[in-house]
Amino acid sequence: MQKIIDQSIEIASNQFKSFGFKDEQILPLTQSGRKDLTAELLNLQTLLSSNDIDRDAVDLSIHAIKGLVSTMGNKDLAREISAIHSEEDSTLNIDGIKALLGV
Repeated sequence: MQKIIDQSIEIASNQFKSFGFKDEQILPLTQSGRKDLTAELLNLQTLLSSNDIDRDAVDLSIHAIKGLVSTMGNKDLAREISAIHSEEDSTLNIDGIKALLGV
């Protein structure tokens, strides 16, 4: 989970730098992204550790995480989440998300 957060923050920082943002402008943006991504990953972790998994809530959380990492520029991870998220077999979906996100 931490690897995903760190990787996404690094990508976002590099993108902001390439757009000409200064470090003092980048820091609050990446802090906000870190906070939001951490919170949603922890939410997903809680949802997935339940004995009775609420698939609708997991679906919303996965969608939020995909949006966050995509917005942060981590397009490869967003594509991987999309690929797993669209699996027909819901068991593969849950197992794949757990494996990919380390939750």
